[in-house]
Amino acid sequence: MFAEPASDTVGPCPAASAQAARELADGLYEKGEYQRAGECYDAAGDPMRAQRAFLRAAGPSAEEAARGLKEDGHTAKALLSQVQQALRGRR
Repeated sequence: MFAEPASDTVGPCPAASAQAARELADGLYEKGEYQRAGECYDAAGDPMRAQRAFLRAAGPSAEEAARGLKEDGHTAKALLSQVQQALRGRR
């Protein structure tokens, strides 16, 4: 016999009703917990606010990634410059 998989009764937002999910989402949004707020807005049936929260959640990650890429570009340019100087020194 196989065991039944546990059902996900809590889900991404632990609120019991749409109104409770919206209130929880508002509080999470104010705290800057945008990913969780988006999940609760989604559970509350408010896709516009959910998308806004998800975009806010992605914003810092995207900015960090852009900074990382910029730093990687500077590092690559510096390395290329060092290689070019080393090759010139061999002549």
